[in-house]
Amino acid sequence: MDSPYPVDFSNNVDQATDYMKVLANRGRLIVMCKISRRPYTVSELVQLTGMSQPALSMHLAKLRDANMVTTNRDGKEIYYSIANAELKDLVEHICYRFQCW
Repeated sequence: MDSPYPVDFSNNVDQATDYMKVLANRGRLIVMCKISRRPYTVSELVQLTGMSQPALSMHLAKLRDANMVTTNRDGKEIYYSIANAELKDLVEHICYRFQCW
């Protein structure tokens, strides 16, 4: 029997589920909403989010492990941004819908 879904449907669902699991944390969602607007450094994110530097670093590590953020070094500064366009669209939709910019 032919499936009505694309061949990679299961992989796509798995990817979406993995994203949602990571985004289901308040701190990580706040970080992702902030960096959906533009890349930020850790020190900028500490100021924007009100998180302590250790707590923020823990969230960024989890986001890196999930391949949800990328980094770009500019001298001593490391900027964090969302890893891909599909994830950026998802985060922007959530942030817009729930006004958590």
